[in-house]
Amino acid sequence: MWRAFMMILAIAAVVAAVSAANLLREPGSVALDWQLVKPLPVEVIVEAPARGPIVQTVTAPGKVESVEEAEIAYSAHRSGARRERQGGRRRQEG
Repeated sequence: MWRAFMMILAIAAVVAAVSAANLLREPGSVALDWQLVKPLPVEVIVEAPARGPIVQTVTAPGKVESVEEAEIAYSAHRSGARRERQGGRRRQEG
């Protein structure tokens, strides 16, 4: 009886310690992924930028909001800066 009581007390102490550590941690310090089945990654098509004809235009009132967010890495080298160095006219972005 005494042994069972001590085992239950030890398990309760471990659960309490883990819960307290989880509640007191910094929000971004440890990232735990508790998912057993991970969702499949989103497939994207990557193409080089090119000029072409406008295929379709859409007009609508309101604000455009994305369904999913994506992190996009881009190069700091812009073609406009190259044209400016070559004496060409730089297009203003706005």
